[in-house]
Amino acid sequence: MGTRFKEKSNQDLVDIFNNEVGNPGWGSTRAKFLSELREEMLGRAINFSLVAQKDSLQLSKKIILMDDKIAFDMTNEIKLETYTAKLNIGLQKNYDNTYYAKSDYIQFLQEYQTKLITEKGIHLSAAVQEFELVYGNLVEKHLVLNFVNYPKFPLEINIFKKNINLLGKKMMKQFNQNRIMIEYPDETIVFEIDPKIDPKISL
Repeated sequence: MGTRFKEKSNQDLVDIFNNEVGNPGWGSTRAKFLSELREEMLGRAINFSLVAQKDSLQLSKKIILMDDKIAFDMTNEIKLETYTAKLNIGLQKNYDNTYYAKSDYIQFLQEYQTKLITEKGIHLSAAVQEFELVYGNLVEKHLVLNFVNYPKFPLEINIFKKNINLLGKKMMKQFNQNRIMIEYPDETIVFEIDPKIDPKISL
């Protein structure tokens, strides 16, 4: 007669084991559960001896399955409620037909990031992508700067927004942009200098 885990895959056993790591609870029900888990591990062709011995189950560290071998999971998991931002800005110089290079924006961004880290200990990493904005007769090259509140260096949401908004305004001035848009999960903000629109847009 097999254990309650006999139909489980090796990865299932790893997941079940990891769910028990750090659990301080005890009792006859859990003792039987862990005893059957250990028995099932020892009966598999794969070697679970790193954590499962004849009379004990070592629940001090999580494990991973790699190429049919068991190893300790040495990674640390850092979680944070996801909060993102998208800063959309044009590459065209105001409303003429000349363009800045993507590299100009990246250099400006890097200088801003370095100053934030040095002066305030604030980290804002970004993924920068180029795209074409299509609106009626207008097809214009733009950049989107994608930000996430990074769990390694978490920020309060108001601080996160404040510094991205400030970056957007500085970029507007540096790159002669009349208008930018910043998208947050809970609001979308447009900053503009003049309410006029691009003359190539027909309304």
